Amino acid sequence: MRLKKTLSCALAGAVVALTTPNAFAGEGPAPEEVLAACTSHLRVVVDETAGSIAQVTGNTVERLEELGENGASNPRLVVAAGIGAARITEIAGTAHGLIDQGVHRCLHVLEAIEAPAPVTRAAVYAGGVAQHAVTSAASRGRWVIRHALREAIGETSTSAF
Repeated sequence: MRLKKTLSCALAGAVVALTTPNAFAGEGPAPEEVLAACTSHLRVVVDETAGSIAQVTGNTVERLEELGENGASNPRLVVAAGIGAARITEIAGTAHGLIDQGVHRCLHVLEAIEAPAPVTRAAVYAGGVAQHAVTSAASRGRWVIRHALREAIGETSTSAF
């Protein structure tokens, strides 16, 4: 939840900073300024998400190693790995939603200031790149957890999740 609240506040602040000072002067922000603020927001979402996923991955791997060293049963190891993988999926899902919201808000502002089509397309493209980065980070995290589970169980493959 902290990730979602922090990033939503960051985006709201960026949009307000871009629109409020010029709103009273009868001018809107330049399309490039809006695009820069939007891509900056997307970078923050991706960076925060990657950091959260790395933390969950590391904690899960440590837990699997600890359980394995203490002779935990295979079902217990699978449950621990599944909890970590599910948390990664939850974090990625939140980030995907934040990216969608951010791009939508960005497009709304760009439409309001009548930004040229190439700027609008760049915002959509940046959103796609951010979505892909989150998906990749989540996939890597789940792969690392699966590998750690295989090591803890002593098998070469698992279809646990």
